[in-house]
Amino acid sequence: MFRFLLYITFFVNVATSSKPKSYDGSQVLLIPWEAANLLKHQFNTGDAELWRQTGTSKEIFVNSRVAMLVRSILDENHVKYTVLVEDVQKAITKERFYHKILEGQRTIEEGFKMSWDRYHRTKDIYNFTDQLAVDFPKRVQIVNIGKSFHGRLLKVAIFKSGMKNAKKIWLDGGIHAREWVAPAAVTYIMRELAKLNASDGSPLSHVDFYVCPVLNPDGYEYSHTTDRLWRKNRRTFKGKACHGIDLNRNFQARWKRSKKCNIEYAGAVPFSEPETRHMSNFIKKHLKNMEGFITFHSFSQVILYPYAYPFKENSTIPNSPRYKSVVKVGERIADQMSKVEGHRYKALDINHFTEGAYGSSVDWAMDVGISYPYAIELRPNVSSEEPGFLLPPSQIIPTSKEAFAAVTALVSAILDG
Repeated sequence: MFRFLLYITFFVNVATSSKPKSYDGSQVLLIPWEAANLLKHQFNTGDAELWRQTGTSKEIFVNSRVAMLVRSILDENHVKYTVLVEDVQKAITKERFYHKILEGQRTIEEGFKMSWDRYHRTKDIYNFTDQLAVDFPKRVQIVNIGKSFHGRLLKVAIFKSGMKNAKKIWLDGGIHAREWVAPAAVTYIMRELAKLNASDGSPLSHVDFYVCPVLNPDGYEYSHTTDRLWRKNRRTFKGKACHGIDLNRNFQARWKRSKKCNIEYAGAVPFSEPETRHMSNFIKKHLKNMEGFITFHSFSQVILYPYAYPFKENSTIPNSPRYKSVVKVGERIADQMSKVEGHRYKALDINHFTEGAYGSSVDWAMDVGISYPYAIELRPNVSSEEPGFLLPPSQIIPTSKEAFAAVTALVSAILDG
């Protein structure tokens, strides 16, 4: 009865609040690759958005304004498609209701002031991060590398091996605000790293880790309070109604101009954003022995390695020994992640995964000399019954275990030489 009354109260509050953006009637469809050509107008107006794609199909978000029109176009052209999410807002409301039930509860797991049964806000994540340094002072050091556009701290936890000239690995999550499982997985990895010590014999205890759990705190908070599907940071533009820059298009790596208000707007210039600028400056200061780089995203279950541009622009890359090594280790990571729960991951270059992802952090990491740079797209898979970015909290722990397997595989590859 209590949960029923709580649901009614919560539903009324959601329905009467004008603050959160509503996605009533918006849908997620799985369509054949070539069918996207029928919807060029909807993509150009922003009423349709490509969420993810495979070699044969595309998962697209369709705004409620055109949802029925889009389905009519597909039907008239005899296109077979699948409705993955009938009403996006219902999925969001269900997710918010679940978190409302857990609100105020503080699960302490194995002595850690954090739980992995829900998606936590930035404050909880930062409190957890700070507490690690208190509980493991010899192992963990916290550094504030700068502030976001709206002045939120950008925290990095350094996990020290204590070994001289140790190899280094950078990990981050949450560069895209709506990809909630990424910061959750990174905090899980932080917990596992904190528990390590040299006597365990784990290869991970021989490496220094630099971990940023939430690289886009402004956008991440906004996705919790106002727009669940927000992707970018929260930069404002004078005289413009739109906001934000896609931080993963803002790096100095074949950066390209794009239109303001575009969901992948790359900014006025590379590193225009404090988040990318502080991150890149910090990494460059610690670049010596920095061998690995993983930025966690969702979704699609793929391990992405450079580059975002076609190799015809530089035909020598695929045959270089360094690049072949990056590919080989990427495949090794995919194999180890797939073994955790039986969910298949695959490795491929960014250009074959998505179109026009110029200015990404992975390409930048490769260009500055980091040996093994990857972007890992976590659960769910394209065409999965799970609703894309709205991955249920029940999937956090198994997804995080797969993410930790990726880190373990990368460390083993680096130490193997």
